[in-house]
Amino acid sequence: MKITCWRYVLVAGAVAAWAAGCGGGGTKAVAQRDAQSYFDEATLELKQKHCLKAAELFQKVVINFPGSVLADEAQFGVGEARFCAREYVEAVFEYQRLIDEFPNSPLSEDSRYKIAVCYAEQSGGIDLDQTETRKAIAEYQRFIDDYPDTRLTPEARKEMIKLKSKLAAKDVHIAENYLSWGYPESARIYYQRILDAYGDTPWAEDARLGLALAKARKGEVDAALTDLRQLLSDGVSPAIKKRAQEQIEELEKKRAASRKDLGSKPGATDRPPGGGIRPGS
Repeated sequence: MKITCWRYVLVAGAVAAWAAGCGGGGTKAVAQRDAQSYFDEATLELKQKHCLKAAELFQKVVINFPGSVLADEAQFGVGEARFCAREYVEAVFEYQRLIDEFPNSPLSEDSRYKIAVCYAEQSGGIDLDQTETRKAIAEYQRFIDDYPDTRLTPEARKEMIKLKSKLAAKDVHIAENYLSWGYPESARIYYQRILDAYGDTPWAEDARLGLALAKARKGEVDAALTDLRQLLSDGVSPAIKKRAQEQIEELEKKRAASRKDLGSKPGATDRPPGGGIRPGS
């Protein structure tokens, strides 16, 4: 019995010594991190514009703590971090993921808005393809339809008008080229499209002036003058008003000159100049 007990003491001592050795000179156990610690660090990294590091940390919350109360905020954070890095395609995916997976989250509204912003950020100049511009307009309109009376709605309307103005400016440029090249009907089509699609932008006045000019080039002078006078009476911008007034004066001079050429001069006869005899008489 004494021998058995002594052996037990020896074994127990050896185990204790091994444990002490591991604790003193071995690798220390890493404390398990929680969702809040990852989230706080990610928020700090994003604030410091360490975009990709922030995305990685927010993603840890999303993947490792799917049931956390921070899950939707972390998912939105991934989108914000991608947006910060100007990875707009990836950001759209992350914002949409929040909307799909957390439809009742208060951040769904912000995500829908930021999707439109992502497309707007990819919109190029009027000499480039405008696919992203049209997508941004559609997303802003979708946001307005889904959230008609929220804090972001006025800004969405404002940004949408800016984008529509860009498309209108592109069409005005095309229409003016057609007009200068002598294709008034083609110009008319573009000017009319501006009024139909972008009538709520400042370029609508240019389109109305352009339509009048296209009519004048097609020989529809009376109709052109009517449109120009209506433009003046509607209180347009000073620049458009000046151009319209100049066109009215020019068209009236041409019309007066044309009537003078067609009319009979006082005292005129049917004899040719010089009083000669008409052929065949």
